[in-house]
Order: sequence, then structure tokens, then C-alpha cells
Amino acid sequence: MRDSHSRDLEENFDKSKNRADRIKVALGELMIYAVIFILCLFLVPKFICCKYTVEGKSMESNLKQGQQLLGEKISYLVTEPKRFDVAVIQPYEEQKDNYFVKRVIGLPGETIEIQGDELKIDGKVIEDAYKKEPMHENQSFGPYKLGKDEYFVLGDNRNCSIDSRQEDIGPIPKDRFIAKIFIRVWPLDHLNLIR
Repeated sequence: MRDSHSRDLEENFDKSKNRADRIKVALGELMIYAVIFILCLFLVPKFICCKYTVEGKSMESNLKQGQQLLGEKISYLVTEPKRFDVAVIQPYEEQKDNYFVKRVIGLPGETIEIQGDELKIDGKVIEDAYKKEPMHENQSFGPYKLGKDEYFVLGDNRNCSIDSRQEDIGPIPKDRFIAKIFIRVWPLDHLNLIR
């Protein structure tokens, strides 16, 4: 027959074992959450969403120097860029870390022409509500017919933009579209969705 002292020892041992098991389970869960957090920390910016800072004046007056934007990367993996999207592009194939923020104007197969202040697509003048001001007369362009995987991008500040009009950039293939900008996050007093 066991005495009460040995029973107390067994109960304490069982409680200690249960506590140790609970600690092991809690530490295991904590490790799982830590791994998920670290994966998200690296995978989200690489594959889902990224922050971009506007550099230069080419997107004024809609986007200004130093403003910070969020872009999502999934849209252009599953759909085609649309006219007037604000996109982060890689303008030069050989410079993988050089990005521009531009507006999509021309779509594959279309003919783009700029005459004075008129922007024409397939011979029809389109309403260009995003441009900052009338273009200088000497900035006429085209006509230029886009290929099946080519997009024509412009800065909103047409008079101060390096974009598809320049020979060294030209039309942008879809695989050089990095992200679709969807929100301006900084400065906070300019926080808004980008359309």
C-alpha cells in the first residue's frame, strides 16, 4: 500500500509532465507562427505587394516626387495591363533594378500617334484626362503600331517624362510590368486610391 507521500510525488510528477507537454506544444506553435511571419516578410514583397517611391516629375500633377505608393503584383500575372493603369515598369531590359512609374496608354496591336496636344489611338482622338498640361508642339510622335505584346506608356507630365516615346525605352513588353499601383500611402494627407 502506497503512502500519501508517494501519491503526492506521483501527482506532482504528472502535473510537471503535463506542464512540460503544454510548454512544448506552445513552443511548437510559436515556432510555426515565427516561420509563417518570416516567410510573409520575404514572400509578400517579392510576389504580392511592394512599396514604391515616386522619383522625378514625370507623373505630376497626379503623383509627386517622394510620394510613396503600394503596388500589387498579382494582377499582371493573371490579366493584361489596361489603358490608364498606373504601373511600375522595368524600362530597360538590361537594368533589372531600375523601375519607372508610368501610365498605360496604348495596348497591343494599336497605333499610337501624338500630334500637338492630341493623343490618337487607331486614328481616333482619345480623352486624356491625366495629362498635366498641353504638350509642346515639338513632342509629336508616331504613328507607331504596337506589336502583339507591346504596351505604350507615358508619364502624366508629358513635357517632362522619359517614356515609350524615347527610342531607348520604346514600347514595354508585358513581362516588364512589375506591379499595378493601387494606393498612395505617403504623405498621409494625400492617402488615396490610384485609378
